[in-house]
Amino acid sequence: MIFLFGTDRFVPADLLFMHVDLSIVPDKYLEFAEKYPIVINGNIKDIRKSTYGTHLLNKKDNWDGPVIVKSDHNCAGIPERTRGGIVGKIHDKVLKAIHRFNNEKSPLAIRTALDYKVYDHLSEVPRIYFHHPGLVIQKFLPEMEDELYCVHTLFFLGDQMSCARLKGEHPIVKDHTVTDIERTVDPHPDILSLREKLQFDYGKFDYVIYKKEPVLLDANKTVGWPPNISNNEDSMVRIKNRAVGLYTYF
Repeated sequence: MIFLFGTDRFVPADLLFMHVDLSIVPDKYLEFAEKYPIVINGNIKDIRKSTYGTHLLNKKDNWDGPVIVKSDHNCAGIPERTRGGIVGKIHDKVLKAIHRFNNEKSPLAIRTALDYKVYDHLSEVPRIYFHHPGLVIQKFLPEMEDELYCVHTLFFLGDQMSCARLKGEHPIVKDHTVTDIERTVDPHPDILSLREKLQFDYGKFDYVIYKKEPVLLDANKTVGWPPNISNNEDSMVRIKNRAVGLYTYF
């Protein structure tokens, strides 16, 4: 395996693994990938929630249920800030300062996924959120069981995949808010069809089942491994087996 950083160096290979940790992949990477015969995730340019998300709202929509305000970018926009040079560093410092003073009415207060805001009604959402290009407002459609919020997490590479069901008391079921995990569940067939439609070769989809219908929350092409999910012998076996999925493309 050879790691390439940037697009200045071309190394002949049978397969290229596109791993650009940004919500919008710059064109130069997509053009560079065309030099290779097989490219994993070579057809994915934009994974912002406004691109593939459903149940998105604007302030004039007629929706009486709860809503959630979240980052349009993957991972709350952290990759864009950390890789944004001096501007990104300034932005991140501003976020930290606003977060420290708990100014919840500022869209800049959303610094991580755990800062996403849930409101009982669309009318309660601060108007400034509707005008911030880095945020989306979505119907909050939780999957519940025994008063716990549930999220399905589907990991996949080629024809190898595994799906777990995460549970927690916090409306945002992420990393350390998870209190229980069903490590083996069947992925919903509609989510598998959506994966094919979005042309994902490798990645992770987070979704809920709301009134028997799947709702995709997040599509991630640069997957991380939270300790409470990966530090488990059964999970590690599945992770290693998933590498077999590369042979799907040869």
